[in-house]
Amino acid sequence: MTRFVTVLFIFCISYPAFSGKIEKAFDALQKKNFYDAEMTFRKLLKKNTSVASYGLTKLYLTNDYRILDSAYKFVLQSEANFQLISPKSLTKLKSLGFDSLAIQDLKQTVSNAFFEKYLKNPNEEIFIQFIEQNAWSVLVPAAIHLRDSIAFSEAEARKSSIAFTEFLAKYPSSYLAAAANLNFIEYQYLEFARRGRIEDFETFLKCCGESPHKVDAENRLYELCTNRGKIEDYYAFAKKYPENSNYEDAWRMVYKLFLKEYSLERFLAFKEKYPDYPYLNEIEEDLKLFHESFYPFASNDLFGYFDSEGKVVIEPQYDQASAFQDGLAIVGKNEKFGLINKKNQVLIEFLYDEILEFSDARSVVIVGDSFGIIDRSGRAIVPVRFNDILALSNGLFALQFNSESNYVITDINANPKTEAVFEEINVFENGVCIAKTKAGYGIFNKECKWQIPPSFESLKQLSDSLFEFGLNGKKGLIRLDGKKVVEAIYDEFSKYDAVGKQILARQGVLLFHLNEFGQKIIPNPIEFFPGAFENAFFYKGTAIYRYKNKFGLLDNTFREVLKPQFDGLGRVFTGVPIFKNQKWGIIDYNGKLILPLEYDNIETLPNFGYLIEKNGMLGVLDQDFKTLIPTSFSIVKPFETDYFLVSNGKKYGLYSKKGELILPVHYDLIKVFEGDCLSLYTDNETAYYFLRSKLYLK
Repeated sequence: MTRFVTVLFIFCISYPAFSGKIEKAFDALQKKNFYDAEMTFRKLLKKNTSVASYGLTKLYLTNDYRILDSAYKFVLQSEANFQLISPKSLTKLKSLGFDSLAIQDLKQTVSNAFFEKYLKNPNEEIFIQFIEQNAWSVLVPAAIHLRDSIAFSEAEARKSSIAFTEFLAKYPSSYLAAAANLNFIEYQYLEFARRGRIEDFETFLKCCGESPHKVDAENRLYELCTNRGKIEDYYAFAKKYPENSNYEDAWRMVYKLFLKEYSLERFLAFKEKYPDYPYLNEIEEDLKLFHESFYPFASNDLFGYFDSEGKVVIEPQYDQASAFQDGLAIVGKNEKFGLINKKNQVLIEFLYDEILEFSDARSVVIVGDSFGIIDRSGRAIVPVRFNDILALSNGLFALQFNSESNYVITDINANPKTEAVFEEINVFENGVCIAKTKAGYGIFNKECKWQIPPSFESLKQLSDSLFEFGLNGKKGLIRLDGKKVVEAIYDEFSKYDAVGKQILARQGVLLFHLNEFGQKIIPNPIEFFPGAFENAFFYKGTAIYRYKNKFGLLDNTFREVLKPQFDGLGRVFTGVPIFKNQKWGIIDYNGKLILPLEYDNIETLPNFGYLIEKNGMLGVLDQDFKTLIPTSFSIVKPFETDYFLVSNGKKYGLYSKKGELILPVHYDLIKVFEGDCLSLYTDNETAYYFLRSKLYLK
């Protein structure tokens, strides 16, 4: 337009006398006398088609006389008839700014006008039309871009794979083709996966095996086929889908689940039941390792394992390491715990702040303040989101969802066995446990039924079948069958003496001797005194008693054996520890001194002998008052059943109850590793000692 106005202005100045209809038409157009201009150009169309069409095009592009369809028609007509203009006429017309370049500029202007119009209400079809009808336009790439963008957005709105299939069919070279293909892949997979059925994933894998979602589809299929966690499901999957990427894992889960009961018999049974197991050679290796014992040791603050010959089989690499239990060991790394097997393969990644000892092939795991349960394969049986979880044994667990809720009892697969009614619950012992509900304490059995209904203020197990119960602020005795042995009339009871089958009861300042049936051993009570619950038991019909702050002996007929004359007496055994003149000795039942009054303290070790202290050092006498352990130690305490742990204040050693020095006193720590094997620790090494075989490993 600018070029035309400029040229026309120059022309008018240079050629004021120039006349003719064409000049008049352009002059009328410039002066916005549109009617005269249109009439004149139309009269010229027949003989001067190209230039007249050019003029009409310019007319129909003006804002006052705008008709774009007509402008489009006439600019094409002008172009088509341009070659019919004679050279002589063309020379004159050039002075009006008309030539082939002017027509091309005008064509572009027409296309631009259409493009601007279409931008006001854009859609795919009008840009398709624009592209088809304006192939010369410099705006065709922009129109293609807009066409594709609109079509892509419409396909996205349809949210289906067919929408993107159609897009790609129409515009295979689009700048959005790659994105459309990705969306096609996504929606195609979603359409198969939406219902989450096994058959849908099977179909997807058959028809779309090259899809990037293949692995995810295989995993989803695996999850659906094995979501029950049953051996038979993993086996069926492995047999049906040998091409699935989870094929190996399915077989290994069959193996792991079959061996949740870790025994030689199970290894052999597995080989017999699954001869088609593709990794049979590994079973032979596992069988060999089954018979091997591995022992953790420390080196440079890292833990590894050596075998029964002292050969290192797992190099030190863990921050912490437990004993192997059923072929698995809990190990720590970077303040997290996982699980390894004897091949040092990580079976459970280092995800947990704590992994507790396995029970019934299940372990309680802890992350932060939350608890969960996993099995030997690492599968989450209970998600890590509970406030507390207790392994009760007997294949039962107690779960507390939050600190305000009660416990519910479940089986090993987290199936509820009770309502969430338990405020407190203890671990099972001999098939029963003490539990509390809002009704009180009771005794619960492994069948998840009340052996003794909850109704007591307190309950404490004294023996396999005898329990102390609290009621109305007093204590009584009850048997496991629910029969009350003693009503709640006492203030407290001692521990039960299983050898003497007796128990002591306090009622105010009085002490009663009762047998296992709750009957009084002696007809009358005696005076209660400090230490009575440890020392006042009968031994072979004789016990100590206190009267007017002096101690004596009586028999089970309440007959006085020794008059109260001593400052203190210990528990009756083969002799009686006696305290007199600030020293301890031992007398017989007749009061005759067996051991002189030269000890700082003497304590009866029931059914064994005496712990003696002299000059601040401890030792042990047997029941015949012979020295088993010399008074050379600051610590002497029973260890397991047949041993004593001793210490000089810095190091530890071990004696047998026969007085034999088993381990010299130079260890920082001695503790039971497993069975009769002890772990021995010093500053720079870990060693092991087998009590029965006397084998020493380091």
